[in-house]
Amino acid sequence: MQNSDYIFSIQNKDFAFWQIDKSGSVTISNKPYFLDFAPAGWESIEIANIRNKKYWGIDRSVSAPLQYVRDGAQILKHILYNLGIEETVYLTISKQELDLDTAPLGSINITTGGNLNTGNNTGTITGIAGSTVYVKLAGSPAVYTTGYIGTTLVSGIGMVIPVLIPPSGSIDYNIFSSSSANSLLLVNKSGNTTAGYGFWYKQIYRGEVDLSTFMHNGSKVTCTTLEDGLPKFLKANENTVYELPMNVPDAIRVKMDGINLHQTAKYAITDGVDYQEGTIAPSFTLLGEDGDSVGVLDVSQTVVQIDPFNSPTALANYINTSLNYFQINTNLHPVDINITGKVSVKFNVSSSHDSYLYSKIKSSWGQEWDIIPLLYPEPGRTYDYDVNLDITLQPGGKLFLVNVSLTQMTSGYSYTFLPNSNFTTTFITRQKTTYIQAFRPQYIFEQLINKVTEGNYSAMVASYFTTHSNVVFTCGNAIRGFDDAVLKINFSDFFQFWDCFDSVGMTEKDGKVNIDTKQKLIDRSNVIQLQPPGSGTFKISIAKEYLFNELEIGYPEIRNEIGVLNGNEEFNCKFLFSTGATKSPAKLDKVSKVKASCYEIELIRVTKLGKDTTDNKADNDLFVLHIDNTMQPAYGNIPEHYQLDRTLNATATGLIEHLTVFNLFLSPKRNLIRNGEFIRSSLYLSDGKMLAYKSSDKNNKVVCNGVTEKADVSVGSLGNRFFYPVLLDGNFPAPHNLISLLDLNPLQVFGFSVDGTYYEGILNKVSISPASRKDQAYQFYSVQDNDLSKLEFYYGG
Repeated sequence: MQNSDYIFSIQNKDFAFWQIDKSGSVTISNKPYFLDFAPAGWESIEIANIRNKKYWGIDRSVSAPLQYVRDGAQILKHILYNLGIEETVYLTISKQELDLDTAPLGSINITTGGNLNTGNNTGTITGIAGSTVYVKLAGSPAVYTTGYIGTTLVSGIGMVIPVLIPPSGSIDYNIFSSSSANSLLLVNKSGNTTAGYGFWYKQIYRGEVDLSTFMHNGSKVTCTTLEDGLPKFLKANENTVYELPMNVPDAIRVKMDGINLHQTAKYAITDGVDYQEGTIAPSFTLLGEDGDSVGVLDVSQTVVQIDPFNSPTALANYINTSLNYFQINTNLHPVDINITGKVSVKFNVSSSHDSYLYSKIKSSWGQEWDIIPLLYPEPGRTYDYDVNLDITLQPGGKLFLVNVSLTQMTSGYSYTFLPNSNFTTTFITRQKTTYIQAFRPQYIFEQLINKVTEGNYSAMVASYFTTHSNVVFTCGNAIRGFDDAVLKINFSDFFQFWDCFDSVGMTEKDGKVNIDTKQKLIDRSNVIQLQPPGSGTFKISIAKEYLFNELEIGYPEIRNEIGVLNGNEEFNCKFLFSTGATKSPAKLDKVSKVKASCYEIELIRVTKLGKDTTDNKADNDLFVLHIDNTMQPAYGNIPEHYQLDRTLNATATGLIEHLTVFNLFLSPKRNLIRNGEFIRSSLYLSDGKMLAYKSSDKNNKVVCNGVTEKADVSVGSLGNRFFYPVLLDGNFPAPHNLISLLDLNPLQVFGFSVDGTYYEGILNKVSISPASRKDQAYQFYSVQDNDLSKLEFYYGG
């Protein structure tokens, strides 16, 4: 039979109760039903509370399978044989507690009828959004009374009905009464209309019955119980990719005004050709390029005899129509190009005659620049010219190299460019401005918690995301300018980004999930005091899972098939730091799966903008942007938008282009500094050690606003320590309300004395036996201000 201190029920996912009705049939109802016969073996079960290292919160689970008899067995058999193993079924354990029950909350606003008149009675129950109020039908049981509060069926007198107030702050009711002898009352948990102390049952555990482990053996049914709650949903769905359409009002627009892209191209005129007189486009060979550009194309010019007689009309027609150029500007704006180099030309003439030569760069816009000014050569002489030209190439403009020569000789005249005739063109280009969609972190957090938990939990408005609302998320397709872009993201990658950006954790309370830094989630203000541990049970060990000697931090290496604009300039890459050799070698991985490369983002804009039917390997990749949180109003064809934050750029060195890059705030060293308190805490008594720079994937030269990316870091300088990687274990008498305390905050601190010295610890794990008062085996992480040196003289006892 049930123990009066504990009651058990079997529920569906909507908290309705499976029960045996008066006819002996299995039915389901919102009316509470508690098993007449507790599951066999429940007295020996333990509810384990264990810290989840990844999420920093507490997972709760039951340790052993249970045997159900009588009504419990009948209910499970009915579910399995009629609904199958995929039916969602929960075992709920509640414990009787005495506590102050507050006065009723909320209010009833009557629309029709009364409280309750004969016939239909309608109205609303109002309260604080997200809170629970309690109502009760009171009066004569002989009066037929039934109806709905929201979608919850209510019938019968005396039942206390919890009502969750939706975001609107009110919920409708429609109740029929066959007379006016009954009423609808606001009550508290105990069913009273005034505050007072009373007994009621508090849920201490709700776990999913795993019907795949169902075993029907005679009168008993045995099933294991899976952990319920947030950990269950995370394990099932944290890696599931969800699609968040970006063409929604919650998306913001970010102005992408580009990065100055630097490029050089090297050319040679040397080709071994002996040129004769006339107007000629000489061979002008592209030897190679360095850097990247947008809208400017470098190509090789081939030899063409434009006109043997030097007709100005022939040259003008050639410049207007020929595609034998060596550079073209396809942008809608001019590009400034600098051409430097040297040209050496030798004349193969046997005597002085009335001959001349000049060489020019000519543009399709009618401009021209001298390479070799008008020259009357002497026999066998070599002429050298230095070239340094500044050219403004207009939109659509092309550049041609042209030689014009004339001689009175009937034979024996030619000229040749010598091997040191080389040019270098240098220019800067920038992609046109676009406005792309992005999401703030709070919106993604809310969407993912709802999807991952299948609507069972909701996200708090996290103060952490309010602080970092200027770190926004986008994707390759949004960067390409697609209005129908979809952000494809899973919760694991979202959380992992923030844990790399700044060590974070996650907790849940009353169905609300919160994210904040690990240290801020720990409650040092409400320490739970424990009696000293049992004799001979206290022990100390090292939490090796937090020890490391190498730290990888930053962002993933850009795939070879993608490449990157001005690639070696990228500073948001992967860095490796090390404390050197250690007895516990391990690597702390703080490399975000979400990217922050400004040059890869710009590559997508430069190469794929406007190419709607061409896919790209980075279309679904996730990127973050650091923006200025000042909204810029819409004007003309420009939408309301935010700008990239470049406030750190003015102080940056180690970059070719320091003024127009972005995401300096997200750099690897800044992530290391934000992670500093966790890193220092994990490295036990290592304040005198250095995290020494070892390597990086790309640019390690950046220094910005006092932060040197590749500088070694003293562990002792990394902020305030908030724990030691030291485990304190012992058997302690458990507070009678331990589960309630953990529900308030699983990251509360416990205090206790050992051998006359007071210690405090952050709970790592504890197993609770609800049916017994035996001591519980606790394990804590030592807080940072414990004087562990006192344990040098601890000998047990």
